[in-house]
Amino acid sequence: MADKKKPLSLAERRLARLAKQVAAPTAPAQPKAPKQETVPEKGEVEEMGCSIIAMLESPSEDAMPRKAVEEMFNSHELKVVWANEDHSWNDFQHATVLVTVKRRVDDALLATLPRLRLVAVAFTGYDHVDLEACKKRGVAVANVPGYSTDGAAELCFGLIFSLLRHIPMAHQHVRAGKWNWPPGNELCGRRFGIIGTGEIGLRVAEISKAFRVSKIIGFDPIKNEKFVAIGGEYVQSLATIFLHSDIIIICCNLTPATKGMVNRRMLKLLRPDSILINCARGAIIDQVTMTQMLMDGRFRAGLDVYEGLEGEELAPDHPLRSVPESNLVSVPHLAYKCHEALLRRQELTLENILAFLAESPQNIVC
Repeated sequence: MADKKKPLSLAERRLARLAKQVAAPTAPAQPKAPKQETVPEKGEVEEMGCSIIAMLESPSEDAMPRKAVEEMFNSHELKVVWANEDHSWNDFQHATVLVTVKRRVDDALLATLPRLRLVAVAFTGYDHVDLEACKKRGVAVANVPGYSTDGAAELCFGLIFSLLRHIPMAHQHVRAGKWNWPPGNELCGRRFGIIGTGEIGLRVAEISKAFRVSKIIGFDPIKNEKFVAIGGEYVQSLATIFLHSDIIIICCNLTPATKGMVNRRMLKLLRPDSILINCARGAIIDQVTMTQMLMDGRFRAGLDVYEGLEGEELAPDHPLRSVPESNLVSVPHLAYKCHEALLRRQELTLENILAFLAESPQNIVC
């Protein structure tokens, strides 16, 4: 007998409807007289029964057009106003919610929004938000945990296979009209070391089991029973991860304790055939030391994030761009950037805002 399909959750049904609306072709618009945008005067917002949402960035990035984002918020009586390039708000100083993805939120920005009650971070990481400044001003901060768990874990393996089989170089080899290519290496039988065993670290461990790795060890001050249940083994020392792993994946958050945690002493423990993967935060690794060691062929790395560059481009003359392709595969912060994940993030960000305005907040980090 065929298995019955599991009923979709409310969030999944909303996402399905939203995806259809975005994908559906729109009928040619009939010419209309230009509509004059009216800006509510100070004090009119409460009478209109709507809350003003100040957007630094779209929660869905390129997965939804701005108009669709506005309509989604408007359906809940939330009026969206977009920041200008200089972060000015066209006199919308009565906004109660600020939405950001990766742009920094500091005290100077908060000072331009005196009625602000919530910073809704449409991202899992929130190290770009000045939490102390928010606390002093009585502004809450919410994030979106878990929206890109699968996408981030999957990219880790994309980088691993790119290095084991030299896929980017092989692609260029064929494009250049060549064919013969030296052998690569299998993932099966490798020893996996995972730094940080939260949702993404756990998902990486689960996927690695399917590839029949020989051992999975983890380092995390907070132990996850699910990690142990699937065969993971915790070690007490970070150095043990670097000494006894063939492939190391960084999956932890950036905190004062983890900043620069993967330093010169740790990196010196790696071998030329070791692979280091970072889809977490760039500042967890001593990037200057890592770059020099990659230049020297001390180990190989797959990078999706870079120190001090959250939301910014890697400079054209950055030293990492000169590392030999055989030692480094680098991508421009793609781990979270899947269409499904971005729509999910849009939905969860909106839910965080609605819950907060209903005085029943969720996913509050400050």
